[in-house]
Amino acid sequence: MEASKEEQRGVVRFLTAEGVEAQEIHRRMSAVSGVSCSRVLEWHKRFRKGCVSLQGNARPGQAHRAVIAEVDGLIRESRRITVEELRRLVGISHGYVHVIATKHLHYKKKKNLTAMVSTSVNGGTKTKWLLH
Repeated sequence: MEASKEEQRGVVRFLTAEGVEAQEIHRRMSAVSGVSCSRVLEWHKRFRKGCVSLQGNARPGQAHRAVIAEVDGLIRESRRITVEELRRLVGISHGYVHVIATKHLHYKKKKNLTAMVSTSVNGGTKTKWLLH
């Protein structure tokens, strides 16, 4: 049974609190799961310094899961929602909405006027999102 990252970090936090050294933690954990020595050392060091969270730090350049879930929920609520409406509702840039919808959620833009998927509004195009 493969443990989640949070479960592995919980084991490291517990054993660190008991005073077990990082190498011993890695030895014990590698017998059960494929956790790397560098990860164990990194988390052992964090927990010794007083970190209590089992979550990793947010990394720049990665879409935040809550924002992705919010965009997905809004698109599923209304397939006719536009990128501009999503941008205003979520409070993120037009480009970021597009990246989330296409790269993370795998939606495709449809510009098929015969199917009434895309309509022209005020000289611009309102694009509807559909699952591929």
